[in-house]
Amino acid sequence: MTTLWLVRHALPLAPDGQPPSQMCYGHTDWPADATLTRQAAAKLAQALAAQPHRHHHVVLRCSPLLRCLQLAQALQAVLPASQLTVDSRLAEMHFGQWEGVAWNDIPRHELDAWAANFAHCPVGHSGETVQAFVQRVGQAAHDTLTDLHTPATNANPLPRRPETNQTTTVWVTHAGVIRAMHWLGRSAQTGQLLRAQAPAQASMWPTPAPGYGQWCHWQPPGEVAA
Repeated sequence: MTTLWLVRHALPLAPDGQPPSQMCYGHTDWPADATLTRQAAAKLAQALAAQPHRHHHVVLRCSPLLRCLQLAQALQAVLPASQLTVDSRLAEMHFGQWEGVAWNDIPRHELDAWAANFAHCPVGHSGETVQAFVQRVGQAAHDTLTDLHTPATNANPLPRRPETNQTTTVWVTHAGVIRAMHWLGRSAQTGQLLRAQAPAQASMWPTPAPGYGQWCHWQPPGEVAA
């Protein structure tokens, strides 16, 4: 069974102490709280160590935005054998002219226009469409799963015990990316991740996501836990 760990960055520090939950800050590159980032890394490292298999190799894939890089680097510091790759496809959705604007300050008619054409309307006039966002996250998921299922080559392979030959893949990313993964998990088959379609209506978009510095597990569509 394949399982990806989807980790959300720690609490971002919005300007003037504004609550980040009230702001639209997709690609806006705010840093995260340093103390909360270190605490999240320590808790995640403990959770990884508590897995039933002895994970000798942890692969970290990280959004390029600072709030995620901070957490990935803090995690790598306590897991020195881990491998870190920055992947721009794990960045949060780009909200165009809405970036850094309070949600309450976005004109109602602009939000309504997005809701009326949820999959294909460029968000914030110049931002991504939900369709483009889902497609890039699906591409990242496809490539991650391909890497996990491609055996390493070796001229003289040695038999290895399964419990010592485990790779754990961790995405350090954003709430929007994790919601997109939930959508992909319920709407696509593994072989269709590259052709995934965004939901036609905003009401269909998944709303659950881990809190800041927390995580969830994701299984590819079509896989059932034993």
